Amino acid sequence: MDWFKKTSSRCREKGLPSREILDKATEKASTITSLRKEKDYAFLIQRYTACRKGAANGLRNCDINLNQKTITFTAWEKMVSYEKKRGGKRREKQIRRLKSRKDERTLPISKALYEHLKDMPIIKGSDDPIWPNRYKRSDDSWGHHHCNEFKNKYGLPSHDLRRFGITALINEGISPFRIWDVVRHKIPGCQK
Repeated sequence: MDWFKKTSSRCREKGLPSREILDKATEKASTITSLRKEKDYAFLIQRYTACRKGAANGLRNCDINLNQKTITFTAWEKMVSYEKKRGGKRREKQIRRLKSRKDERTLPISKALYEHLKDMPIIKGSDDPIWPNRYKRSDDSWGHHHCNEFKNKYGLPSHDLRRFGITALINEGISPFRIWDVVRHKIPGCQK
């Protein structure tokens, strides 16, 4: 229980934004407008799985299985060809690394997340990344630019989505070992 208290107090010290801000951000991310042609699926995945930004933005089409209602976070590398945002084509080797080998996992998609993802345009059978333009070759990272816009776009930084998720699990009384299974958040004294 000591771990719960420490984690909860850290969230309070950093000033976790209000639930109202999270709800407004979630609504905005799940709304299609004339300026935004599709939902911000990476935001929604981060929001409901409490994963890191690189984990959400580096997903491949085959990592999301809507029939089985699972998301798989795994490391991969591949030569990828894709259209650049400002025109032209690009072909490059893209690498998706997770923070550690222990971060590879398959999670169930919650009912709330499924409602947002059920209309997601996924190419079945493809192992191409969903958002190849979000890859930063210089450090093999994913979603850096996309997530840096969250503060202006949604009123909260992307890491707050992870903090909200972990705090919600703690508040529900979920075992620290189960929290580790879901978010791979370091737990003092837990060797996995």
